[in-house]
Amino acid sequence: MPIKIQQRVHSFIWLLAIHKKLFLDTAKNPFKILELLFSTEESFIKAELDDIAIVLYAKPFHRKVSPRSPVIIVPGDGGNQLEARLNKTETVHYFCQKKTSDYFTLWLNLELLVPFVLDCWVDNMRLEYDEVTGKTSNSPGVDIRVPGWGNTTTVEFIDPSGVGYGDYFSKLVNKLVTWGYIRGVDVRAAPYDFRKAPNHNIEYFENLKFLIEETYYSNGNSKVVTIGHSLGNLYLLYFFNLQSPAWKAKFIKSYVSVSAPYGGSVKILKAFASGYNLDQWKLVLNPLTIRKEQRSMTSSAFLLPSTKLWTADEVLVTTVSRNYTAYDYKEFFNDIGFKKGWNMYKNTRRLLEDLKAPGVEVMCTRMMLHCLYGVDLPTAERLVYGKGKFPDSQPIEINGDGDGTVGIRSLAACMDWVKEQEHDVHGRILQQKKMRSRRFWIFFDTAYKNANFSYLFSNHRSRRRSISSELMKAMVDVLDVIGLYVVINRNWSGKGDARFLAAGLGWSSADSLATRIVPFWTGARGTTFSWKYIQMCLESNYNLVYYVALASFLWLWTRREIPSTMKIALRLLMQYYGISSWILLIIHFLVTVFMALMAMAFYAVIQPHNGR
Repeated sequence: MPIKIQQRVHSFIWLLAIHKKLFLDTAKNPFKILELLFSTEESFIKAELDDIAIVLYAKPFHRKVSPRSPVIIVPGDGGNQLEARLNKTETVHYFCQKKTSDYFTLWLNLELLVPFVLDCWVDNMRLEYDEVTGKTSNSPGVDIRVPGWGNTTTVEFIDPSGVGYGDYFSKLVNKLVTWGYIRGVDVRAAPYDFRKAPNHNIEYFENLKFLIEETYYSNGNSKVVTIGHSLGNLYLLYFFNLQSPAWKAKFIKSYVSVSAPYGGSVKILKAFASGYNLDQWKLVLNPLTIRKEQRSMTSSAFLLPSTKLWTADEVLVTTVSRNYTAYDYKEFFNDIGFKKGWNMYKNTRRLLEDLKAPGVEVMCTRMMLHCLYGVDLPTAERLVYGKGKFPDSQPIEINGDGDGTVGIRSLAACMDWVKEQEHDVHGRILQQKKMRSRRFWIFFDTAYKNANFSYLFSNHRSRRRSISSELMKAMVDVLDVIGLYVVINRNWSGKGDARFLAAGLGWSSADSLATRIVPFWTGARGTTFSWKYIQMCLESNYNLVYYVALASFLWLWTRREIPSTMKIALRLLMQYYGISSWILLIIHFLVTVFMALMAMAFYAVIQPHNGR
């Protein structure tokens, strides 16, 4: 590496062994490693995860410290809040709101992403595409705006409530603030309507140019560092292609590219065909329900796998009747019953294929810590649909290398800029250490649950019942169903029939260990005899049968080849497992009310006698 580059950037020494779970769990906030890009001090981070220690060490070269560069963040797909105001004449359900007096949070609002209400959200969130003009508009009666321009508030937490699930850029911004950065002054954000492709957001780029210039001048003519994540990188690349070399040389110091799908993603084909709910919450977020909204987004068509990276003989989607490549999108859209998608694709395809190198210094990081440029994670590179499953059922994914969402060839496209521009392009790669198993996950998850709730279903304790205890007991049963469902649908739980056996045996074993080993060890050894320990032994045995049965029903319920007649029976059984405890709670509530009324009646009878 030339000395000039060494003086300009940090030299990183990375020592790490990375657990797969780290990337899966931190995908919501992948930017902590960016702190090191702005650090002038030594940094040391250490974390423990299962049996793997992650050690990260970075030390910059000693150099004259220049004034800090202002930062502007361009978030990814779904990476900033959206607000809506309604004035609708009709809705998809009678309970959906028609009118609102003011703007409310449309994205991300977890309260709207629940069954039935989700239909209202989809209808408010969707776009309408005019095939004649090639332009988009909001759903009739819906006005959507992007809050927080120039500030980081709406990208730090996508959910304005500030809950952990919506945590996005907050850790990075907080760290910059500890180094002296000021929100809204030299650390800023440029949120946008991520539903739209760049050519449908032209006004955004005019505002972005003004924001960069304003930030430059208000910070003593300091050049700006731009940070893009996911789709935000394609917006930045489109923007840089619109600017002159002289403008970029004056205002831009560098461009940090994080997890950029420069060549599109196979997951988008899944979204168009069957709906994509991030492979989570299938019981709540029905993929077919949100498919309508995903199909309406021109940014989805913009992110289809590019013909620049995929050849005509590389199959992306396989069905019983035919295969589809990146050159068969017209037939693909016809066959999924969404012909409008072909026109949306034609309207946006050149935006991606014609983009050139940005013409600025690029720090295209491929560092996997916090998923900046993840590799070695199973990532869909081909979708396979069985007989009768296309397009309304979820496909089987044939995985390749990538960050879990975007394939490696799309992520690595920025490295081609080394040959296209004279400005520096810095690539960093860290390999993930592959783990053989996730053998402790089931135990720790169940132990955590039982540490809080196990006393609620120990019959050898007090027989007294209360509404609060029964409510918590009901939650335990629901957690069992959700937890087992997650375990069965993860590759590391085994293959085929082994999944429900591994899940059921593992869950019941974890339950016994977490709730009974301590009483046995500390109690049974210290007493001559007690029937409660015999009862605990019996509970352990029938819990084994219970969890294996529940796991088998869950596994069967997820199978696509189960006959429809059996599906009905399985749904009834799942309803029993899922809501039986809530029914018991209602029964106990009614019994409690009845007992209270009886007590009041008796009191009313005896009260006159006490008054004499």
